[in-house]
Amino acid sequence: MGKRFCSYLLAAVLVFLLSATTVHADSGRPVKGRVLTSAVLVADFANGSVNPNEKTRVYNSKKAITPEELASALSRWTGLDFTVKITLKKDAILVDWAPGSTLISNLDDREQKKGFHFFDADSMRWFMMDSLWRTLKGAFDKEVYYTMNGGKQLEFDDLSPIKVFPADVPYMGSPFYFAHSDGRGDME
Repeated sequence: MGKRFCSYLLAAVLVFLLSATTVHADSGRPVKGRVLTSAVLVADFANGSVNPNEKTRVYNSKKAITPEELASALSRWTGLDFTVKITLKKDAILVDWAPGSTLISNLDDREQKKGFHFFDADSMRWFMMDSLWRTLKGAFDKEVYYTMNGGKQLEFDDLSPIKVFPADVPYMGSPFYFAHSDGRGDME
């Protein structure tokens, strides 16, 4: 009777542990109806190139992961301020960049972490937008919309090749914007 009880107990524990798994092993995406407790942070250095140039890091939590938590994790990892207010909708993530974020306020005299050093505002801004976009899209599989100042379009005084991101158009990643900057639309 003791062995049979131990077998049932072991089976029950295994079923419990397997049901607590939150990420589909093949895709890394959350399984419907389960709580996301693991995600991949993406540091995307593509800066408009279609050739991948990234670093990744797995982020684990004992509780449900939120988009804000992933933005904070990117801040801790990169040393850049991914200060945002995020609204999670059924099919979209609305990201409102705070005035104090590095994206908006720029690098100024901030100390930069090794491996995340930027010499110009453009490459830093594309890095931040692409990294948060890829991280959120990978974790939640939703369109990501960028805004600033409480929902107004994200706009920069100078950013090449595009400096305005309408609030009602999902962010598409720097390779898309660079490929379409000359009006041709191809990804070469």
